[in-house]
Amino acid sequence: SSGINAEWPLRPGIENILKENELEDTQIETAKGSLACGIIQKYETPSGSAITNIINIHRDLPLNHDMNVLAKISQIGETELLEACRKYFRPIFSCDANLVVCCPANKKEKSTDCDSALIPLL
Repeated sequence: SSGINAEWPLRPGIENILKENELEDTQIETAKGSLACGIIQKYETPSGSAITNIINIHRDLPLNHDMNVLAKISQIGETELLEACRKYFRPIFSCDANLVVCCPANKKEKSTDCDSALIPLL
């Protein structure tokens, strides 16, 4: 057996969100905060700021690129988040997805509770 469970259903939380077509305010703010933190973390140290600016220059982006992205994130609403879930997250958690899960070889525990796992563990 390959260890792949083709019958593993789409994660119920994502499917329920998409069926209901609504998000709670805390879910919206959490998603926006997560995106913002990913950008802000690059600037936590002087070396991080320098590297980020060098990368942005190399990509031919303006120096205020990340500030512009943060401003756009603050304007994101429920409609945009639901569309992103449909476009990007639903395919990841569908039964047709081809996923590989990697972990350290010395990992001692294996999750068998699919309801609490984001993706099935092989």
